[in-house]
Amino acid sequence: MPNFTVKDRNYETYNYVGATAKEIDDVEMGESDNTLSSILVRAMQRKARRREIDQAMKIKNLEETKRKLEEEKRRCKDERKKQEVKLREMKEAHRLRLMREEQWRERQIKLARQTKLADEFQKMTLIRYYFQGFKMLVEINRSNQRKAKYHYRQRIMQKAFSKLVINKEQEQLWKNRMASGFHNVTLLNKFFFIWKEVDQFKRDVSSEKTDGYSSSTPRAESSKAVFVVMEVDVTRFADAETNRRKQSLVSLPENASPSRAEGVARIPGGEEGTTTEGLGRDASEGPRQRHSAGLLSTNL
Repeated sequence: MPNFTVKDRNYETYNYVGATAKEIDDVEMGESDNTLSSILVRAMQRKARRREIDQAMKIKNLEETKRKLEEEKRRCKDERKKQEVKLREMKEAHRLRLMREEQWRERQIKLARQTKLADEFQKMTLIRYYFQGFKMLVEINRSNQRKAKYHYRQRIMQKAFSKLVINKEQEQLWKNRMASGFHNVTLLNKFFFIWKEVDQFKRDVSSEKTDGYSSSTPRAESSKAVFVVMEVDVTRFADAETNRRKQSLVSLPENASPSRAEGVARIPGGEEGTTTEGLGRDASEGPRQRHSAGLLSTNL
């Protein structure tokens, strides 16, 4: 019977394994009677070993699969944690970016507001310090315009009232002249009749003298002297008053105030407030008073 060497198979490496030294010695020693049984035993052993190996391989595969699953789960968990951390970091970065943008916008708004306030302050400063002179010039111009208008109105009123005063004075002078003429005529008429009476008295005295009544002559002479003095005083007073009125009209200033333009004129040498109407009244009343005094002195 030929000697066959059965090689065991290594299921882990799937390679055939050579016979052991003991098996080789047994074969060489001719223990061929137990060869079949040993083959069966070895076949059963191989089968059992194969089954064990398969079972071990299954267990190993299961463990490997479980390990891989656990590793995959752990890797997924780690990846998920990494993603969560990354997402958290992204959210934090987004929040920080939004916060920085909000702060930047607030700074821009604050800067714009401060710039606007600075521009307004600069404008006000320019207006206050650099345009103060121009403002003063405008105010001076307005004041000068108001003064010019007031002066123009005053000059117009002065010219108008000065002409009115001149016309009024001329009219008053004409009235005074007419009154003086009428008064002089009246005085002349009255003095003429007085003269006639005196002349008649003189004639009577002369006739009485011829009749022997010479004691009445001094009375007639004194009456004649009184009449002559009275007539001279009346004429001189009327001339003086006329010259005085003329001088007051000539000395009336052109820029007379409206109060003077209403007829109040200061007469040189007279009291303040004396009017031209009062002057004419004084001029007309003076001769009358002197005439009354003359009549009283004549009748004495």
